[in-house]
Amino acid sequence: MRAIEYSEKQDTDRCLSELITLDIELNIEQKIRLINDIFHSLFKPNKSSGKKSIDYLIDYRLIWDSFKGHRQIDLNINKINWWEFSACLEGLLLEGKCSIAKVVEIRQTKIPKQDKYNKEHIESLRSLKSSYALGGSSDKNKVLADLFNFLKIKAGGKDGSRRKG
Repeated sequence: MRAIEYSEKQDTDRCLSELITLDIELNIEQKIRLINDIFHSLFKPNKSSGKKSIDYLIDYRLIWDSFKGHRQIDLNINKINWWEFSACLEGLLLEGKCSIAKVVEIRQTKIPKQDKYNKEHIESLRSLKSSYALGGSSDKNKVLADLFNFLKIKAGGKDGSRRKG
């Protein structure tokens, strides 16, 4: 018997579909971490600085806002596959008009040398970079806990138990 061969896209779609369904024995926090790890392996750090410019776990609100506002796609309702998501996000980042694109641009902008003309600009840029910096693990843990609680409530109520019906 010969094994069925799938394209890379089909394999990725099947893997992501399995992660999202309840058929595998991972809790939602483990699934989110695994999906985030997959995303990070697909999106390499910013080549110019060597630093990450986007974190799906920390930036999920900005990503949702950008998809909703500029593509009329509600990621909480509309099911799109990884390739559609990736292409839409790349387009949003290239257009540069949405919230996630502006934050990524702030993170990637180098602070110029200060002179007598740009002191206010540099102070403003430093403040923005500080506000939108990708934090350490404690920031990620807080965001993950918030996201987990949101998904738990959405799945069945305040205690996370499934609704009957």
